[in-house]
Amino acid sequence: MSESANLFPSLFNPEWISHRIYRIFNWGSNNKRHRIYVENGSDIFNAKEDRLRFPLNKIRFLFELMRLYELAYFEHNNMKMIFVPGLLPVDQPSELPQFRVGERLVMRFTVDKALPPNITSRIIVRHHEEVKHESELWRKGAVLHRRTGDAIALIIEESRRIIVEIKGIDKTMYLNELRQTVSAIFESYKKIEPDLQYEVLIPSHDLNQNNDKPLMLSDNLIRAYSEKGMRYLDPRTYRELSLVDTADAYDVKYTPEALKAYNDFIKGFEDDE
Repeated sequence: MSESANLFPSLFNPEWISHRIYRIFNWGSNNKRHRIYVENGSDIFNAKEDRLRFPLNKIRFLFELMRLYELAYFEHNNMKMIFVPGLLPVDQPSELPQFRVGERLVMRFTVDKALPPNITSRIIVRHHEEVKHESELWRKGAVLHRRTGDAIALIIEESRRIIVEIKGIDKTMYLNELRQTVSAIFESYKKIEPDLQYEVLIPSHDLNQNNDKPLMLSDNLIRAYSEKGMRYLDPRTYRELSLVDTADAYDVKYTPEALKAYNDFIKGFEDDE
């Protein structure tokens, strides 16, 4: 057993942990604070028996657990204060960077039911060193700036999906990094398999048409069409599109799953006929 477990065995009781962390969240919510300091512990745990049971080292340990659960992070490595994304303002900021069609990459993770809680918080915690302006954070979204190179990302959480928009010279590299993060978070929930789609790159001569209706296709379908060198019929304009540039921009590789997706897609058309 670890030294921490010997010192605070009650902290390894899941019910004990969740109850104390809930009290921290509840205090932050009631006081409209997303930065919580060790010294706030005397207000959070203010009953007489709590004051005896919660010296500063126990509060710090709760903060560390919140970091491990990806509920919070230590801002600027200040171990006396945690930043809790789940306590950020609910409203999306009015001024955010613009991600224009033709300049951006977009990927979308969609699930059948409501998203698990704290997905956006976990993304922010994992990439908190890429937060440049606190004004670009809110409870269901964030603007992130890649630490090296030139790339900016906009993360937006909706009821059943996570949308990631990226622009900049190094947008493909940043997309790879964020795709790994979001995929890993979904995988941690075991039984949730989101449908991953990408916005298809449109030739420049078509950019002025249907900009309000981006064409989103599954990653497997893009892989398969690209590998086979076949063109996709855009249902909005009835133009045939090559998906090779889209596959390159999103760095998608051909897989057996892609072939199955392609065959299922073609079979669907045959069945309709």
